[in-house]
Amino acid sequence: MDDVKTADRRFRKLTLPIRVLTALIVVLLVGIALLITGRTEHILIERFNEYHLTIVRLAAREIEHSFGNAARLIDVLAGTLPPPGLDPRGARARLQRGVQALASEGAADLAQLDSSGRTVASASGETDALDALWAKASEACRPVPADPALRCAVPIVEPHDPRLPGRVMVVSASAGGLGPAGRLLLVLDWERIGSLLTAVTTINRHSVGWLLDADGKLLWSVAHPEMVGRSAVRADRSCKQCHAEFALETRMLQGGSGVGDVRVGNAPRRLVAWAAVSVLGHRWSLAGSAPYDDVVASGRRNRAAVFVAKGFLVAVIVVLAILLDLQNRRRIRELRQSEVAVQRANQALAEEVRDRTGELQGVYAEMHEVRARFTALERLAIVGELASVVAHEIRTPLNSLAISSQRVARLLRADPGGDPTKAREIVEAQLNEIRRIDRFIEDYLRLVRMPKASRRPEDLNALVADVLRFIEVEQQRRPIRFLRELDPDLPDAEIDADKIRQVLLNLLVNAIQAMPDGGEITVSTRRIDGELELSVTDDGPGVRPEHQPKLFEPFFTTKEKGTGLGLAICARLVNEHGGTITCESAPGRGATFRVRLPLRAPAATALDSGREP
Repeated sequence: MDDVKTADRRFRKLTLPIRVLTALIVVLLVGIALLITGRTEHILIERFNEYHLTIVRLAAREIEHSFGNAARLIDVLAGTLPPPGLDPRGARARLQRGVQALASEGAADLAQLDSSGRTVASASGETDALDALWAKASEACRPVPADPALRCAVPIVEPHDPRLPGRVMVVSASAGGLGPAGRLLLVLDWERIGSLLTAVTTINRHSVGWLLDADGKLLWSVAHPEMVGRSAVRADRSCKQCHAEFALETRMLQGGSGVGDVRVGNAPRRLVAWAAVSVLGHRWSLAGSAPYDDVVASGRRNRAAVFVAKGFLVAVIVVLAILLDLQNRRRIRELRQSEVAVQRANQALAEEVRDRTGELQGVYAEMHEVRARFTALERLAIVGELASVVAHEIRTPLNSLAISSQRVARLLRADPGGDPTKAREIVEAQLNEIRRIDRFIEDYLRLVRMPKASRRPEDLNALVADVLRFIEVEQQRRPIRFLRELDPDLPDAEIDADKIRQVLLNLLVNAIQAMPDGGEITVSTRRIDGELELSVTDDGPGVRPEHQPKLFEPFFTTKEKGTGLGLAICARLVNEHGGTITCESAPGRGATFRVRLPLRAPAATALDSGREP
């Protein structure tokens, strides 16, 4: 029941935070949506301005290119025409071909003028209209400093003779043969300029474009053709009805290119891009504009989609929160319904556990008693085995002593004053048997009462050299040669030097006894995988395979007068150091005893703590 109450309290504590978290998520999502929307509109405006400015610049370059082509062609044509009035028919034919060549540039007519400015030949055959046009153009004619051959280039945007296009551009050039007294007059249709301006309006269906000259006069306007010829920077009453200021137009007349925005009267806000146009010495400014709302319309559509997506996500979160609430309530009801059954099951299980625990305690007590009995029997068996071996090893010499003592007694009874030599031999044999018993007891005590090892860093090579010097002195009369294979880079090891010296002496003595006719004994040292290896190799008869598993067991020996404790003592001394001792041998090929010792002393063992086996 406590678990159910705890779960209920937890649920109530979690309900309010979950609701608060849901509200925070909703607010956060709405804020993110607004932030993304504002950022999206800003990016859209930047990208559109870059694109729009590129389009306007391209249109400006196209206008410059078109007028440049026209100027170059009339310059070439001026050098091919005859002097004014000499060959009117030939001049007209050349002028007509010139108009055809400049048709793509918007050429409307091409005329040759005499020194008084009167038309003497034209491509169209018209003279009066062209005379009137030149009279008007010459008033505003400006020299073209970049090209001495071009005398002037001026737009005529006011209405004039109906026999010519409504608006024209006049280009005048010196005619060959007559020098400055004669000139060519090129009439360009202003509608051609308008077609180039149309490229600026291709951004969208609500885009418009216009062209200003250096004085701010409107040369062309897609949206307001009725304003052509009027100043865009000096407002009259009609302009002030729409324009509150002309800051943007003033910036355009300063040259260069740029972007901005403008609002004219109550009209919607528009984005503007402009670029400078250099036409035959004239500095014009070409501009295009598009409604702000059209540019950001896609962003607003995306914003609506974002809001819909966010709303859907919020709805999903709210539904999930409600489902989580319902699921938790259902789980609590299930816990309440199952609590009684769980309590009953727990009670039954507790009773079963108590019963089983009692049974296990009884079984454990019986097992502990059996183990104690088994351990006692095992110890008795070991003690019996040791007693049997000790009794055998001591009984044999004692029997020999008893028999020899009886012989001495018989000799003394038979011949009390006889020769003592025989008795002396018997006594010497008795002393040998006594020494054998003493040696056996000493080895046995060394095995079972081995003192604790005193380890410190020692030079194993120096220890080997010291033992070999002693052995070589003791074995001078035997034909045995001792070989050394010592690693000069061998590090010091933490060992008990006396105990390892005893191991090496025992192994060397066994090797010497295995070669009564002489031979070679090799002692080597080396480092292997963080351990030191000491090995003794002889070329004696070797160890038979069936004897090798028992070599290091106490009382096992193959010698006639051996105790069987030497190798057992060696094994125990090596084990006390945390090392190992092994034998590698084959019959007739000698034997190798390998002792491996750790460089550092191992953790304390039962032997290190002074406990007896």
